[in-house]
Amino acid sequence: GVPTPYDGGPKAGGLTFHLTNIVVRNCNFQGNRGGQGGAIYYGGRGHPLLENCVITENHADQDGGGIFLVNSPGLGGVAADAPVIRGCTIAGNTTDGQGGGVFAWDIVFHLEDSIVAGNSAVLSGGGVFVAGYGIRFDPLTGAEILRCTIADNAAPGGAGLRLAVALPDIDPERPANVRLVSSIVYCNRGSAPVLMTPACLLTAGCCDLAGNGGGNLWPAANMITRFAWKR
Repeated sequence: GVPTPYDGGPKAGGLTFHLTNIVVRNCNFQGNRGGQGGAIYYGGRGHPLLENCVITENHADQDGGGIFLVNSPGLGGVAADAPVIRGCTIAGNTTDGQGGGVFAWDIVFHLEDSIVAGNSAVLSGGGVFVAGYGIRFDPLTGAEILRCTIADNAAPGGAGLRLAVALPDIDPERPANVRLVSSIVYCNRGSAPVLMTPACLLTAGCCDLAGNGGGNLWPAANMITRFAWKR
């Protein structure tokens, strides 16, 4: 697949969809090239489901080597009405920007029971890049990464996971809030495995950092560690 011209610019080479509750299940996306999203682009309010898919060897010229997600605040800022990525393998994708595997901008989403491995980004977020849509200092808003493996990704900033403020110069109150639960962050390369802007909030429980080239320390700023989790 090649870039899809839509809404002011080139989108994903594999699948571009907007403002819909589409279900994509048991599909392979391989060798696509896009602008925003190498394989998949989704934008706008909705509750799409991407389940048991393989997303490999795709490239984005802008951001989101595998998947690009944008502009879905969920239901009141929580993930009750938001995209779900479940049981997927997101591997070997690349981007000239941010988010080698997954790029998420101002969107609430679930990433569950998935493998994000061997992806790379020229700028930051080798595995996953998240900016917005949290409420500052409120751990109950934002994105969830549950029971995932983030491994062998590479980037000069946040080799495995990068949390940022969506528009730091315009609205510093739009940070990334992420709940990282029962997940492994392993053997990522090129920088610290988890990097976050101080305004962001990371809540982690039952997770393991090991074998990362940039060390195995959690970021010092605005992090809550919990060892029991209701989900």
